[in-house]
Amino acid sequence: MTRDHRNGAGSLPAALKPTRPTSRRPLLLSLALVAGFALAAGRIWCAWCCFPMQEWNDVRLRAAFLIADGLPLYPGLDAGPITTWIYGPVTALVMLPATLASTIDLALLLAATLNAVLVAGSVLFACLLWPAPRDRSWPLTARLGAAAVSLLLLPLTFFIFLQADNLSLACGLIALTCLARALAFDQPGWWWLAAGFAGATAFAKLHGVTLLGAEIGWVWFAGSRPKALRFALKVALAGSVLLLITLAVSATPLAAWQMMIQIPSRLPFVTDWRNRLAELSSFYVLMLLLPAALALLAGWRHRLQASGLGLPVVVWLASVPLGIAGTLTTGGMYNSLHGGFYLIPLALADLGARALARPRLTPAGLIALLLAGLAVLQAADFATVLKLPRKPDTSLALEAVALATQLGPRLWIPWRPLATRFAQGRHDHDEDGLSVRQFVALFPRRAHAFAGLPPGWDTSLLQASGNNWGMARSMQETPSVAEPLGRWIVLRPQPAGVAAPKPATPHHP
Repeated sequence: MTRDHRNGAGSLPAALKPTRPTSRRPLLLSLALVAGFALAAGRIWCAWCCFPMQEWNDVRLRAAFLIADGLPLYPGLDAGPITTWIYGPVTALVMLPATLASTIDLALLLAATLNAVLVAGSVLFACLLWPAPRDRSWPLTARLGAAAVSLLLLPLTFFIFLQADNLSLACGLIALTCLARALAFDQPGWWWLAAGFAGATAFAKLHGVTLLGAEIGWVWFAGSRPKALRFALKVALAGSVLLLITLAVSATPLAAWQMMIQIPSRLPFVTDWRNRLAELSSFYVLMLLLPAALALLAGWRHRLQASGLGLPVVVWLASVPLGIAGTLTTGGMYNSLHGGFYLIPLALADLGARALARPRLTPAGLIALLLAGLAVLQAADFATVLKLPRKPDTSLALEAVALATQLGPRLWIPWRPLATRFAQGRHDHDEDGLSVRQFVALFPRRAHAFAGLPPGWDTSLLQASGNNWGMARSMQETPSVAEPLGRWIVLRPQPAGVAAPKPATPHHP
């Protein structure tokens, strides 16, 4: 071989040399991320458009208006409007910007926006800022993919309804992420943020006390006892501030105890628990079995502490007993199991990082694909999503205000108290609050029951396809007749000599 050949003389130019085919993996991952976030955004958008239609949101957003109007959020058992709000004050306080709206439609849309931003934002916050394990990194692709899949898995009702669980989930995810960063970097700011948001979790819904205990316990056993004690003091200080705020929005300390502790603790368990379990079976799979499988997977090849998932696993396990109890109480639903999403986004990020670290499909990669498919199926509550409006539907809320103005101050709207507030400037009892008082056998005195109704009340307005526990008719002292009025039913006093029709069967959502 000549020198020229040894030096490459006479070889093909570089531009003409055959090249290996470029990997399509980054392109496919990018397309999958775009598709995932597009599906999640579309799902959240439809829920946002549906939010103002729901009567539940009217009765729950009213809690913020009580504070804005200078009334106690917790008036006690014997005074003030009887409301559905038996949770901590955090949700009502966070929704205060919605009370600046001059009309009911804008108020509901502002509340829907705050709710969606806080819930979705907390998932993104956790996925993007959670410190990666020491032995490997979490690529941005894995973090964003975990966020997209989590938002597709999260039940749609967290965006359709204003629930105390929404803020408990959001504050809990932020608290966990801040604590994980505090343990990783030991910076004072993260410790204080973790303590503040942990306290907010408990004051959003009582279930959040499990997060406090689990976090302090994790720092004690997996970190160091001095750090655990200092963190516990910070949590106690944050809790004291939140307690003072709670007392400030209460008529008396006893009133806060009655509304936040006494009433919820007396809610009875359902008698047909087998039917409840069957009704919620798919949600138990999503919010109990899925995080359990992810926790086992995380501990299968890596010790939980080394994987960085020990903290969310412990917090999720601590949340399970109260979560299950919440699903089996009267009025309870699967939203009480929201603790599963303290773990799911972070476990998905870890799983995605492991899958991306391998050039070929591995068991972890296969599981990641299966989870992505499950997320698409969950997002494809398509049958449900396709029935939701594509633009904000505030017509029912606006109609309620118009009818409250038209029918006069003697009208009671049991499921649209905000309509009465915007039309008449008055806060009446809501029917869900009255029904809760029945469930716990803490019946209001007769004078109190009628003091929270319109002066001279004789007419009620119900949504034809909405909630109806039957109290509007049963509380009226004179026989009434039901008259259809568009999408509404008006209960009026029965004219003399006219037989009252048989009451309609109540609609329970």
